[in-house]
Order: sequence, then structure tokens, then C-alpha cells
Amino acid sequence: MTHTRTLLAATLALTLAACGQQAQVPAPVAGAPAPAADEAIPGAYLVGFREGGLGAQSLSAQDLAAQAQLQAQAIAAAGGVLTSQWADISAAAVRLSPEALRKLEANPLVEYVEPDLRRVAQGRRSGGTDAGAGGGGLSAQGLSAQATPLYTPSGEYTWGDNALRVADLRAAGHTGAGVAVCIGDTGIDGNHPEFGRKLRGFKNFTGEANRNDPYALNDVSGHGTHVAGTIFAQYGAGTGASGQQSGMDANGVGGVAPGVNLYMARVLGDDGSGSSSGIINGVNWCASQLKSQGGTESKVVISLSLGGGRASQTEQRAYTSVYNKGALIIAATGNDGAAVSYPAAYTNVVGVGAIDSAEAKADFSNFGSQVDLVGPGVSVLSSVPLVVCSPKTGRSGLETQARPQP
Repeated sequence: MTHTRTLLAATLALTLAACGQQAQVPAPVAGAPAPAADEAIPGAYLVGFREGGLGAQSLSAQDLAAQAQLQAQAIAAAGGVLTSQWADISAAAVRLSPEALRKLEANPLVEYVEPDLRRVAQGRRSGGTDAGAGGGGLSAQGLSAQATPLYTPSGEYTWGDNALRVADLRAAGHTGAGVAVCIGDTGIDGNHPEFGRKLRGFKNFTGEANRNDPYALNDVSGHGTHVAGTIFAQYGAGTGASGQQSGMDANGVGGVAPGVNLYMARVLGDDGSGSSSGIINGVNWCASQLKSQGGTESKVVISLSLGGGRASQTEQRAYTSVYNKGALIIAATGNDGAAVSYPAAYTNVVGVGAIDSAEAKADFSNFGSQVDLVGPGVSVLSSVPLVVCSPKTGRSGLETQARPQP
């Protein structure tokens, strides 16, 4: 089901004292289709090894290391190439030829071999490249059928902020302070004024070159920056820019939890897609921020506005492991008007669907028994990356766009 996204906001032209993104953003390839979710990545597989009755997480560090070594030897003996290994869930990501695949499947240590799947940012559709925080498309039918809004924007507060009573929460001192939010997405424009250079941590898991610095060219898609703004946009962070549309605040928008410690795991590439294995690596990195895992954070929430419709045994193992370590995983249910997507549909993952400003179900939002919560997801303003600086004018641009979100 394809929906036409409608951007219901403005582009603000700002003069910045210093422009942080000097590299040119690669132009989209003409006629290139949007990446499809659930495509099997050629030659890439996820291997699940048989676990004992108590599972790998119950083993001592010494036994876990010995088991991981045996599993790596099994992969090598079949002629495979190990690319990632997750000892605590008895699984690995590998590259296999057809012959190596047959050999590994025949190994008695192996419980299953499944494709390493491609996952995409929620909201990416063919025929368009701008995806929102959690994405989604809003059809003309959805616009015309929307009832009288119960919530409207005011100042820096979006209608979604007002629906969630963010102003009241801020006044009572509830801003998310003491909680870490780690986003798995397309990256972030760390120079965006809405973030105040307060990003606590960043790591690139896509393998794409020149995307390792959140303060350089990083989020080409814009999806991750939009998600981050919804959560973390700082109040009073604008520069008093002129030229905004009627009703827009010169300071931009505010996030629902501007006091959290923000982390970004770049698990989706420039085209808005990534592999199951890369996402697992990113989610594990997010969980490693917990004090119990050697990090500095007492509480970690992992936000994933990505996925696909095909289940993965390895992903389920990974999300269960991260949940058991103490991290809370939140995922968008999807924006196809279909069944709840993965990872939102997995056990131990909180699936969030979308409603509009009249508290009606968004027509594009995926719904089903795995929906745990719903939240503002239609025409919600948030941040997108700064326009590349012009060497002639020294100007950059700040786009604040309304896009459907979960």
C-alpha cells in the first residue's frame, strides 16, 4: 500500500556562524528504487547454534569463550567467513558460498541458518526519499477524513508535545534526565542547533566510508535527525531566523524528553536501509552503555523506527538478550497499513503505532495484537539535517518539516 507523504511545514534559511558540513551530499541516483525491506542480502547469513537447556547467557565467561571458539571453527570448517559473532546468544553473521551453506547446515552444532535480511527506515516508500521519525505516509484520504483536532501546536510545542502534556511534565521537572536514549537509525546531524552539541555517543555500524563523525557529513537520509529531534530537540535552541511560515516559532520545535542522554547508533545507510546483523551490532552497543554492561548509564531506552515484515530467529534471540540485560526496546509498528512489522512484533520489544491529532488511528499505521502503545504520528514537526554550507554565501539552511511518525 503506497501513501503520498505531504510535508506540512517550512524551510527556514539561517545564517550560521560556522558551517559544520562542507562535503557535498551525494545526489540520489535517477530512477533508483527505494530499498525494499526483507530482501535477503546475497551470500550473507545468520547462524543460530544449538543452546543448552539454560541458554548461552547462563554460561561462565570461560565456557562462553570456549563455545564461541567451537562455533567459529565450525564456520571455518564449512568454508564460511565469520563477520560478526554474538556469543551470548550462540549466533553469528557469516558469508557463505552455496557449498559452504550446505556444509554448515549439516553440522550437528547448528540449529538453523537464515538469510541476513535488509531492514529499512519506517516510512520510506518508492517515489520519495524523505522519511520522518518513524516515517509513514499520509494519504489524501487520511487528510480529508481526519476529524477536528483535539491538539494543536503552540510555540515550540508540536501538537504531539501538547497531546503528551510535555509542557506540564517539563514544569514538574520531568525531562528524561537520568535516562539514556539510544537511537538506531540513519545517523544524526550533530551540528543541528536543536541538539546543542549534546550528543553523548555515536557509532557507525553500516560499513559506509566517511560516515563515522556525527559532526561531519553523516545523516544523508535525514530520517535519524528527524527521530532525534522528536525526542531531544532543545527548547530555545533556534537562532531567531526570519522567513518561517505563519504560526511557526523562530526557535523551532522542542522534543518530548530534552533532558535525556542521547546516543546514536548508525545502523541504516545513506539509502535508509541496513542489515539485520548491523542492527543487532548497534542494539548491542546501545545496551553496552548500561552500568551493568560496563557503561555509565543507569537506564537505557533503545529507539528503532525501522524494520520489515519477515521474522528472524536471530533477531528475536538478540532482542531478548538485550531486554534481559536491562534495556527497554521501543520500535515502530510500521507504516504499511498491514500487520505489525519486526522488530516491533517480537517478544520483549514495545511496539508503538500512530494516531492523529484527533486521537484516531492513522490510516497508514500497522496495527495488530503486538501493538503495545500508540502515540502522535501524523504531521508532527521535527528537525532535518542542515543544508550543506555554500562556499560563496557561507549560509546554511535549517529545515523543520512535518512528517508522519509513530
